Amino acid sequence: MPRHRFVHLGINPVNGLPTPLHPAIETHLGTLPNGDWYRYASQNYVVWTDRDLTELVTELHSVPTLGNCYFLATEFSQIDATKIQGWMPMEFWGWLNKPRSATPLLTGVPSAPFFRR
Repeated sequence: MPRHRFVHLGINPVNGLPTPLHPAIETHLGTLPNGDWYRYASQNYVVWTDRDLTELVTELHSVPTLGNCYFLATEFSQIDATKIQGWMPMEFWGWLNKPRSATPLLTGVPSAPFFRR
């Protein structure tokens, strides 16, 4: 059985930003079994999924309004606070750390700036 993990998903429209980009992506991500996602920028998502990376980007690319987009999916199976840094809204860190039906979750204790907005 595939294991859930976090996937960073980057999307880049080839010829400009199509109007229905976010609704199309988010509708598809909402159909993933036991999946969850967080959009932190106009073209970037962190997704909690057990979907194979090839399957995930192939499915997204097959959505009619997304066929003219580039996709890059990278997975990170263990989030260690000593190996992740960034300035993100508190809401993101809460989402990242919330209980899920499968592990991994954030391990370790990040420094204070890690949690600042």
